Amino acid sequence: YLVSDPQKTAAWKQRLLAQGLMPKIGLAWKSSLETPSRRLHYPGSLEALDPVLANKECLFVILQPNADPQEIEAARQRTGAHILHLPEIDFMGDLDETAALFTSLDKIISNGSANAFLAAALGTATGIPLLKHGQWDCLGTGAIPWLRSTRLFFRQWNQGWHVPLQEAALWLGTANPVEHAQASPPPASFIETGAQALLDRATAAHLAGKKDEAESLYRTL
Repeated sequence: YLVSDPQKTAAWKQRLLAQGLMPKIGLAWKSSLETPSRRLHYPGSLEALDPVLANKECLFVILQPNADPQEIEAARQRTGAHILHLPEIDFMGDLDETAALFTSLDKIISNGSANAFLAAALGTATGIPLLKHGQWDCLGTGAIPWLRSTRLFFRQWNQGWHVPLQEAALWLGTANPVEHAQASPPPASFIETGAQALLDRATAAHLAGKKDEAESLYRTL
């Protein structure tokens, strides 16, 4: 429901085309505001995205505000990925330029940040790794209803980020870039225990319209 500046977008498409014909994939991995509680919701390092960077058929464009050049170079050396860093862009202050770049990309994989939601609002296919039940705007579902360009990849509370990021890596290779409003199923090997299982049962009851059962489970939590 947002539209980027046509001239700026055309300029970015030309600039990216000059880098080759491979798909252009934007990457971001952490919040600009880091606190212990917020770190639970973001991969936090470019190294965590190594399952994604293993794809040698893409050009990865860094969208992380104030990204560390040494961290980026280490990722190049570690993975052999094709990575483009654009330190001249002010991702926080120049929204017109940022929007034009986002529109020019084929897909984006980003932590749940303002820029990820901007990209999705522009219609760019945006994959977001998230902590399950940690995002209010999913409204108890596996999607963000008003951002249909998003694809969500969830980790359980006792899993690392490699689980959703491996799913995201597979998503890069799919023919259909966006599975609209479709939840990412939890891995079959996951054994639910404790509060997580209770929360999942409460959410399922809520979505099924079993309000009394859902209320009882929520109160137990």
